[in-house]
Amino acid sequence: MAKPDIRLMLDSGIFGAWSRGESLSLDAYIDYVREHQDYLWFYINMDVIPGEFRKARSAEQVEHSAAQGYKNLLRMKKRGLQPMPVFHQGERFEWLLRMVEDGEPYIGLSSAKDYLPFHQRRWLDQCFSLLTDKDGRPLVKTHGFGVTSPNMLMRYPFWSADSTTWILGSGFGHIMIPRYEGDRPNWLTPPFYLVTSGVQHQTSKQANQFEGLVHSNQDVHQRAIQLFMQQELGGVSPAELRYSTILRRQATVAYYQGLMKAMKDSRFTERSRGLIHDKVTDRIRDLMHGRPPIHIPQLHIMFVIDLSRMTKQVLNTMNVTTRCCSYYTIKDMDPKILREITTLGPAPPPIRPKAGHYNSQHYQNYRRLKLLQRYGEGNGPQDSTGETVNSRTGDQQS
Repeated sequence: MAKPDIRLMLDSGIFGAWSRGESLSLDAYIDYVREHQDYLWFYINMDVIPGEFRKARSAEQVEHSAAQGYKNLLRMKKRGLQPMPVFHQGERFEWLLRMVEDGEPYIGLSSAKDYLPFHQRRWLDQCFSLLTDKDGRPLVKTHGFGVTSPNMLMRYPFWSADSTTWILGSGFGHIMIPRYEGDRPNWLTPPFYLVTSGVQHQTSKQANQFEGLVHSNQDVHQRAIQLFMQQELGGVSPAELRYSTILRRQATVAYYQGLMKAMKDSRFTERSRGLIHDKVTDRIRDLMHGRPPIHIPQLHIMFVIDLSRMTKQVLNTMNVTTRCCSYYTIKDMDPKILREITTLGPAPPPIRPKAGHYNSQHYQNYRRLKLLQRYGEGNGPQDSTGETVNSRTGDQQS
């Protein structure tokens, strides 16, 4: 077959199945990967999730899951596959030692998302203190699961990372704006988070609200927003960005694309903070000692896809060639789906509303109607004049 246009990461999707009280067959997963591995850039071991969804897990459950996940890894290898093993926060470092002893070339690191960011960062500091040389250069490829916080990506020399942030955050009206130095973005500084909603919430920071920035001549971020919209999004208007989920997702993708290209040969500069010494970690250091550092041409962000038309449109428009999908999602679909999602195809024409669309009375009535459908009739939201809006017509009621 021809080489796929898309570098596709296949996750087993075991978390999605586990959170719904379902299970997945390891043998079926193995058969699927073996049959379709020409379409895959890399694929993940089928781990075992400890405990029950939304219930505290015990140390015994974590240990049992780590052991069973390692058995699954060996079974996949026995069938001729080379899946990526995953080391999870909460597991003993003996499991990371086994991966190093086995000579794994690519190791997944999964921090516990129910832990505070400080605790996730401390654990990743420990991992990268073991997996980098004295100059902070990586000695093995690593993949960060669910790690697309810019601060985290800048802190650690990941080879790749995946997340649904580009879908979820933009869906809630949030986008990231790079800091600018003159007319050029500095991708290697923490971004500014912009809330595109025009609603001024009492509990939110007013400086981050869309209205407070775009209509303020004094705000230092206003020019960065304008430059970003012009340079990266083809000159979209503030109203378009506010009301178009597609454009907000394109904006988020554009930010990550700029960050990816800027993240070359990253180093872990906080190595001393993660140093721990015991029998296991010292053994890992001994095994890693003398390995040549890994050259990272650029960070690879694997954009998680949900197979919707909107997702495909956004990623094709932005020429995104690194994507991630779940076996749990596609296992029962026509096998042609893999060919479709690994073929870039022509970018569809951009969806741009007519001039003045968002300021038209028709659109304002449409928005009011949707709000009332969401919150119900009766004491629904009021328009800017204080009049209640009719839920069926979108017109004001006296």
